[in-house]
Amino acid sequence: MKEDWTGIGTGDGAFPLTRLTLLRRVREESPDARKEALGVLWKAYWKPLYAYARHLRLSNEAAKDLVQSFCASAIEGDLLARFDPSRGRLRAWLRACFHSFFLDSLKGERREKRGGGQGTAPVEKALEVPSEERAGSEFDRAWALGLIERAFGRWKEELSARREDRWRLDVVSLLQADGYGKLPELSEFATRLGVSESRLRHFVHRDSKKRLKEEILLEVREGSSGEVEAREELDYLLRCVAQA
Repeated sequence: MKEDWTGIGTGDGAFPLTRLTLLRRVREESPDARKEALGVLWKAYWKPLYAYARHLRLSNEAAKDLVQSFCASAIEGDLLARFDPSRGRLRAWLRACFHSFFLDSLKGERREKRGGGQGTAPVEKALEVPSEERAGSEFDRAWALGLIERAFGRWKEELSARREDRWRLDVVSLLQADGYGKLPELSEFATRLGVSESRLRHFVHRDSKKRLKEEILLEVREGSSGEVEAREELDYLLRCVAQA
């Protein structure tokens, strides 16, 4: 029975282990540890894959089934253990693997129909698909949003361990939920938090943005071949979110 990952992304976003640590577990540790690490990794990648499938004009259920099948196949075949950053970005590589899996699914359904199957299979209905580029854009945006959620999650976990950072945790939680454009009026908000307005303003407009970018870059580096590529990837993904 397949594990149900269709609700992934609805929790608090906390990922205590970096993806680099998890990828090392995939490559180096026991079968049980590898399976656990792969489960966490695939849960992080579920939403981008689902967004891609939906923009291939699959129905909600057909898209979920395709992603579930791909994740199960990838875990069984240790797909992520074969990723090599020197050969390209993890995002692009994983998207290409998923598109190939989708095309193989189409071929399998065509063979089944030629063999006497009745009706039109869910994936077969996606034959007249939009361009791969458009579906890829949705994948990239969902990928970027996942990076941001995980960055917030790691940061909140760190803040929650320090009592003196309680007010910062409150601010970061609000930023995660509503974004920078929906904060309360800062003077009133500072009074509620028990800090000066200038201190809050500095944290919101400078410290928090710098720290969030650093947290996102931490993960982007793990799927890139070097610092230049990682920073280019970060800029691209942030544009994906801003242009949505």
